[in-house]
Amino acid sequence: MRHAQNGPPDRRSLSWPRRLALLAYIGPLVAATTTIVLAALQPGYSHIGQFISELGAVGAPWRLIQNLFGHVFFGLSIALFALAAWRLPSRGRLTRVGLGFLVLSGALLALTGVFSCEPGCTGSRLSPNELIHSLAALFGFYAAILAMLFVGLPALRRQTRNRYVLASLGFAVLAVFFQNLTRRLGFDSPYRGLVQRLFLLNYTMWLFVMGGYVRRLGIRGRRSAGPPGGASPGPVEGAGPASPA
Repeated sequence: MRHAQNGPPDRRSLSWPRRLALLAYIGPLVAATTTIVLAALQPGYSHIGQFISELGAVGAPWRLIQNLFGHVFFGLSIALFALAAWRLPSRGRLTRVGLGFLVLSGALLALTGVFSCEPGCTGSRLSPNELIHSLAALFGFYAAILAMLFVGLPALRRQTRNRYVLASLGFAVLAVFFQNLTRRLGFDSPYRGLVQRLFLLNYTMWLFVMGGYVRRLGIRGRRSAGPPGGASPGPVEGAGPASPA
């Protein structure tokens, strides 16, 4: 990341991105808790062999709760977190592209809670709702992979000691592996639920790491920032090791 401002940022302009960065933790935790609780309340549900979306499928007993907290809230949390990271003073072109894909991923995953899949969520009965749900989930996951990749790409362009950038590249590789495994196994695999959860676990851990990174940049940026109103001139310093792009 490069510093894009000529003067210090306003302290107030850095406070709300740090607060919204907490959504990188809150969103996945709320979604995971919702899924675990509702799965326990639905007899016969299997975390190994069933998609998470099946808890919010047409006719599911807890459909509204799952779609609201397990999909819509989760997706919007991701999108808002990406917008918060965008407001930080140090970000480069590749990082901006990655954050753009992260906003897209969050928006698409939120959309999966608005349009429910049919029972089974295998695409065997392609109603308009299931078609939108399936496409939103597919492209939401691909957008997540691209977000991880673009944030991590600076590690390939030149040597970097930024562990967050290197970690993002590692998460991207794992995400590609799990997504490819899902494609190979197919939607009717008895392990489809497990592979989906491994992908989402990888995504969640990346969000946790990036959430910590954004909060760290916000804290260090506030220390070097001018008073409210940004009256003090001078370059932004101490924004922490950032993406060199």
